[in-house]
Amino acid sequence: MLARNSDTVEIPKMERKRMFRLKFPLAILFSVLLAACGGSSDSVIPETGGNDDGTGGGGGDTPVNLSSVTYFPMNFFLQGEGYVDGEVFAGLMFDPLVKAYVIAPVGARTLEPVTASINDFNISVNGQAINRFEQYAMLQKIVGLPVELNTAVIIDASGTARSQVNKASLISAVNAYFDAVISSTDSVIRTQQFTVWIYGDEIETPLATFSDAAAAKTAAASAINTRWDQLGGGSATYEAIVNAVGSYFGTSPTDSFEEYDMVNDVIGDLLDGYDFNPSNHAMSKLSLSNVVLIGAGGMPSNNVFNAESVTAALNWQSLIVYDTDADTESDGGDDPAEEDASPIADSPVTYLGKPLFFVHVGGNSAEKTVTDLASVTIDGSGYNFAAALIAAQQNSISVRSRNNNQHLVRFAVRERDGKHNLLFSSRAAGYNFGLTTELDVSAYVEANDTDPVLFPIPDQVPARVEITTANNDFLAGGRVRIADAPRLYPATRYTVTSYGAADYSWTVGGNPRTAATDGSITISAADVGQIVQLTNTTLSSGTTIASLTIEN
Repeated sequence: MLARNSDTVEIPKMERKRMFRLKFPLAILFSVLLAACGGSSDSVIPETGGNDDGTGGGGGDTPVNLSSVTYFPMNFFLQGEGYVDGEVFAGLMFDPLVKAYVIAPVGARTLEPVTASINDFNISVNGQAINRFEQYAMLQKIVGLPVELNTAVIIDASGTARSQVNKASLISAVNAYFDAVISSTDSVIRTQQFTVWIYGDEIETPLATFSDAAAAKTAAASAINTRWDQLGGGSATYEAIVNAVGSYFGTSPTDSFEEYDMVNDVIGDLLDGYDFNPSNHAMSKLSLSNVVLIGAGGMPSNNVFNAESVTAALNWQSLIVYDTDADTESDGGDDPAEEDASPIADSPVTYLGKPLFFVHVGGNSAEKTVTDLASVTIDGSGYNFAAALIAAQQNSISVRSRNNNQHLVRFAVRERDGKHNLLFSSRAAGYNFGLTTELDVSAYVEANDTDPVLFPIPDQVPARVEITTANNDFLAGGRVRIADAPRLYPATRYTVTSYGAADYSWTVGGNPRTAATDGSITISAADVGQIVQLTNTTLSSGTTIASLTIEN
């Protein structure tokens, strides 16, 4: 249902969710008129591709017809008692007061990636459409955002495992997995960081801080070799998974009522989300996590945590996706994003949480209570599971990152005091989604305006120079890869003033680089490792310089 708790935020990092599906193409209930023009100005960038160059047309209303485009929200949905208060999205905000969303545009019927425009979506503040030209609304494809993977490897040393699993073969198989990670040509797999856990009745953490595969290999082999028969005959599977995910602060849901603080311990937690720099309007990486359980899948103990605890742990940071198997004409049922009393039929959704990969190495069938929790169950009975496990990780990364279809939506918030409701939504004949931010601007200003006299928050967003591509992409990670953008273009955001090629200058490695007549420059393999810098030589205020590192 519609999230209602903890949605008002001082520094807006949380959004509410609304997801719905139109029963009939003409069932348009939005009464907001939308400006047709774009946002940030720069006439140098050619109008190519699906991104908005922000030049706009100066005015006019967006046609009220339905679009064929909807989106997957790529901000993480946070939920769960003991993890967060209420249900919220982890949002993005650039300073000062530029609201941002990460989305993946898709066809409203097919849910396949499509080319989209900012005008495929509705943006309103307090129920009124924003002025897209004056508030610099733009949609850009995100290019080059690094993905970081953190993995908790859990070894089952319960009595069931010891009775079914050959210890020496298990060590060899686990070593083979880490060796395959180390030699992987996939940089995300190769550079992933690990914690290592082992359990019977008790849980131990041989590797508590995130470390590379070589360190994890040593820790896991040593733990299996020395602690295999030292942890009791029971099976603390649930407890191990909840602890491996971390971030839980509260009591055990079972009769033990034991207090847990997994937030302030010294053990690495599995956290998903974007690293971004509000002041530099930059995104540095996307962090994803997963759990690998290697064991026999015996009946877990419910003494401390239960299956519901594991589900809550895996789903406390989730992506919301449309449930295409659900009955779209129903009353919503278990739909976690049901809109109360809405005349628009809800688009059924489901949670895409942290994946649990269960590698079954036991000789007998695993308990259904274990396999039901797993995203993927891998047959490890032959002690040869490295390739299958890595393939499952890669598939999960692709699905959860949508790295070839990430887009950034930005627009400036005009308001400088009070509380306001921001809505970003699709308006498609098909699946639809809406994100509502309850923004306390006064609290934001108070928190960020450390010296109102010397450094007051400006009434308008200062102009900012940005390096972009021929398609006006958003270059992330503080870098530009030659394969992604062999030609770079200048842009100046958050202004209605147009700048031409003569208004900019470029340097590469500190040396001037002559621009073409359209203001662009070419980079090549000879520039790898150098800093490319763009300067707007006529901009008298704001951020006049932008720079990126050139990579292969």
